[in-house]
Amino acid sequence: MKLLFEVNTTFSEPIFVSIDENITLWDFHKTLSENINSFLEECETDIIDVFVENREEIISVPNKIMSIPNNDIILIGYLNEHPAFFHKHNGSIERNIHKIFIMDSHHLKTINNEKKNNKKIFKNIFKQIKEFIPTIYI
Repeated sequence: MKLLFEVNTTFSEPIFVSIDENITLWDFHKTLSENINSFLEECETDIIDVFVENREEIISVPNKIMSIPNNDIILIGYLNEHPAFFHKHNGSIERNIHKIFIMDSHHLKTINNEKKNNKKIFKNIFKQIKEFIPTIYI
Protein backbone atom coordinates (compact mmCIF):
# COMPACT_ATOMS: atom_id res chain seq x y z
CA MET A 1 0.00 0.00 0.00
CA LYS A 2 1.13 3.56 -0.68
CA LEU A 3 1.30 6.25 1.98
CA LEU A 4 0.87 9.92 1.15
CA PHE A 5 3.14 12.49 2.78
CA GLU A 6 2.77 16.24 2.84
CA VAL A 7 6.40 17.36 2.75
CA ASN A 8 6.87 20.88 4.10
CA THR A 9 10.05 22.60 3.00
CA THR A 10 11.55 26.05 3.48
CA PHE A 11 11.75 26.83 -0.23
CA SER A 12 8.34 25.97 -1.70
CA GLU A 13 4.75 25.13 -1.05
CA PRO A 14 4.16 21.66 0.43
CA ILE A 15 5.08 18.79 -1.87
CA PHE A 16 2.92 15.68 -1.85
CA VAL A 17 4.80 12.42 -2.20
CA SER A 18 3.34 8.92 -2.45
CA ILE A 19 5.66 6.29 -0.97
CA ASP A 20 5.37 2.52 -0.58
CA GLU A 21 4.83 1.55 3.06
CA ASN A 22 7.20 -1.45 2.88
CA ILE A 23 10.43 0.41 2.13
CA THR A 24 13.18 1.09 4.64
CA LEU A 25 13.70 4.51 6.17
CA TRP A 26 16.94 4.72 4.11
CA ASP A 27 14.87 4.44 0.94
CA PHE A 28 12.28 6.84 2.40
CA HIS A 29 14.96 9.52 2.85
CA LYS A 30 16.35 8.81 -0.62
CA THR A 31 12.90 9.12 -2.23
CA LEU A 32 12.23 12.37 -0.39
CA SER A 33 15.58 13.77 -1.55
CA GLU A 34 14.89 12.82 -5.17
CA ASN A 35 11.42 14.38 -5.07
CA ILE A 36 12.61 17.58 -3.45
CA ASN A 37 15.51 17.99 -5.88
CA SER A 38 13.14 17.52 -8.82
CA PHE A 39 11.39 20.75 -7.71
CA LEU A 40 14.63 22.72 -7.50
CA GLU A 41 15.66 24.16 -10.84
CA GLU A 42 18.95 25.85 -10.05
CA CYS A 43 20.68 23.58 -7.58
CA GLU A 44 20.33 20.47 -5.51
CA THR A 45 20.07 20.38 -1.74
CA ASP A 46 20.91 17.78 0.87
CA ILE A 47 18.40 16.81 3.51
CA ILE A 48 19.78 17.52 6.98
CA ASP A 49 16.75 16.32 8.93
CA VAL A 50 13.27 14.90 8.35
CA PHE A 51 10.99 15.44 11.30
CA VAL A 52 7.38 15.27 12.36
CA GLU A 53 5.51 17.10 15.08
CA ASN A 54 2.74 16.06 17.43
CA ARG A 55 0.13 18.80 17.41
CA GLU A 56 -2.48 17.11 19.54
CA GLU A 57 -2.53 18.56 23.05
CA ILE A 58 -4.57 15.70 24.53
CA ILE A 59 -1.81 13.14 24.12
CA SER A 60 0.99 13.76 26.58
CA VAL A 61 4.21 13.20 24.69
CA PRO A 62 7.48 14.47 26.19
CA ASN A 63 8.81 15.61 22.81
CA LYS A 64 6.49 17.45 20.45
CA ILE A 65 9.01 17.09 17.58
CA MET A 66 10.66 13.85 16.51
CA SER A 67 13.28 13.24 13.81
CA ILE A 68 12.71 10.34 11.47
CA PRO A 69 15.93 8.32 11.47
CA ASN A 70 17.78 7.20 8.38
CA ASN A 71 18.10 3.45 9.02
CA ASP A 72 16.86 0.02 7.92
CA ILE A 73 13.54 0.01 9.82
CA ILE A 74 10.50 -0.53 7.59
CA LEU A 75 8.46 2.66 7.13
CA ILE A 76 5.05 1.27 8.13
CA GLY A 77 6.58 -0.33 11.22
CA TYR A 78 8.08 3.01 12.24
CA LEU A 79 4.76 4.80 11.78
CA ASN A 80 2.97 2.15 13.84
CA GLU A 81 5.57 2.44 16.63
CA HIS A 82 4.92 6.19 16.93
CA PRO A 83 1.15 6.64 16.67
CA ALA A 84 1.22 9.98 18.54
CA PHE A 85 3.08 11.54 15.61
CA PHE A 86 1.32 9.78 12.75
CA HIS A 87 -2.43 10.08 13.19
CA LYS A 88 -5.34 12.01 11.77
CA HIS A 89 -4.90 14.97 14.14
CA ASN A 90 -1.28 15.80 13.30
CA GLY A 91 -2.10 18.90 11.25
CA SER A 92 -2.40 17.23 7.86
CA ILE A 93 -5.01 18.31 5.38
CA GLU A 94 -6.62 14.88 5.35
CA ARG A 95 -6.43 12.03 7.83
CA ASN A 96 -4.56 9.75 5.42
CA ILE A 97 -1.83 12.28 4.71
CA HIS A 98 1.17 12.35 7.03
CA LYS A 99 2.63 15.81 7.49
CA ILE A 100 6.45 15.90 7.70
CA PHE A 101 9.02 18.68 7.65
CA ILE A 102 12.40 18.92 5.96
CA MET A 103 15.50 20.81 7.11
CA ASP A 104 17.76 21.09 4.08
CA SER A 105 21.34 22.28 3.60
CA HIS A 106 20.22 25.34 1.61
CA HIS A 107 18.08 26.55 4.52
CA LEU A 108 20.85 25.82 7.02
CA LYS A 109 23.29 27.93 4.96
CA THR A 110 20.74 30.75 4.87
CA ILE A 111 20.34 30.64 8.65
CA ASN A 112 24.13 30.68 9.15
CA ASN A 113 24.51 33.64 6.75
CA GLU A 114 21.79 35.58 8.58
CA LYS A 115 23.56 35.00 11.91
CA LYS A 116 26.83 36.30 10.45
CA ASN A 117 25.08 39.35 8.99
CA ASN A 118 23.36 40.07 12.32
CA LYS A 119 26.72 39.97 14.11
CA LYS A 120 28.19 42.42 11.59
CA ILE A 121 25.23 44.76 11.96
CA PHE A 122 25.51 44.65 15.74
CA LYS A 123 29.23 45.40 15.60
CA ASN A 124 28.61 48.35 13.25
CA ILE A 125 25.88 49.74 15.46
CA PHE A 126 28.06 49.38 18.54
CA LYS A 127 30.89 51.16 16.76
CA GLN A 128 28.56 54.01 15.75
CA ILE A 129 27.29 54.34 19.32
CA LYS A 130 30.86 54.55 20.61
CA GLU A 131 31.58 57.33 18.12
CA PHE A 132 28.34 59.16 18.86
CA ILE A 133 28.52 59.12 22.69
CA PRO A 134 31.61 61.35 22.98
CA THR A 135 29.93 63.98 20.79
CA ILE A 136 26.99 64.16 23.18
CA TYR A 137 29.19 65.19 26.09
CA ILE A 138 31.06 67.90 24.17
